[in-house]
Amino acid sequence: GGRMLGTAMVGGTYTGCEPFTKTFHGLTKMKDDLNLSQVHLYNEPVEDVLERLDGQYDICLTSPPYYDLEIYSKEATQSTQRYPTYDIWISEFIKPIIDYVCSNVTKYSCWSVKNFKTGDTHNLLDDVIRIHEENG
Repeated sequence: GGRMLGTAMVGGTYTGCEPFTKTFHGLTKMKDDLNLSQVHLYNEPVEDVLERLDGQYDICLTSPPYYDLEIYSKEATQSTQRYPTYDIWISEFIKPIIDYVCSNVTKYSCWSVKNFKTGDTHNLLDDVIRIHEENG
């Protein structure tokens, strides 16, 4: 909600994807209570919404989940439920997001990725850097 409110308060347009139903309803209530017409919310996984987004964005802010370290819910829309292994999760969840951002964000792509491993073997930071480098 903080990113949404901050963007709206400075007069920007905000597009957000929130697959967790409970959080989506909370964000929608904030949007409606504050009459934030410049806020667009999707109760869907971001990778399902990318093809429907229309246009260029000035900035993308994201703090991606760390595969199996941050489990928000057991809903079928959650990335760890949809993609059973880390490699599939990277190729079907993280990579499409980065690919989209690199093609559609005109100013800044801000990824909050901490340098620690998910589980014992997966280094998300290295994978995020690699995919960004592949996109130039």
